[in-house]
Amino acid sequence: MTHGDGAQEMADTGTFPSLKKILQSDAFIDPTTEGNKKTNDYFGGQNVNEVLSAAAQRPTEKFQYLPYNPFAQSSYGDEVSKAYSKEITLEQALENYGKKLAEQGEQQGYTVTVK
Repeated sequence: MTHGDGAQEMADTGTFPSLKKILQSDAFIDPTTEGNKKTNDYFGGQNVNEVLSAAAQRPTEKFQYLPYNPFAQSSYGDEVSKAYSKEITLEQALENYGKKLAEQGEQQGYTVTVK
């Protein structure tokens, strides 16, 4: 589903495309095409696909997952879900998430700075 015709079908149904040729196509970034009415009030009326396409074209710098990435991924949902259920604000949820990550890193012997 991420290559060839499958990639196009996924993009046509709203999944972010895995192929640059789709990301760069008018069908994906031009909001006047039939398959792409992607301006969005939530994002201030921006053509979301155009912005995402431009971001996907930027070269990436060296990237490395956290050595405790599985913990980071599961903890994110644990903390952010509290904001969606209105137990706390999103800002509080993200602060809590940062603290959890720092604690985990320090327990594993890493020096962690929370900003």
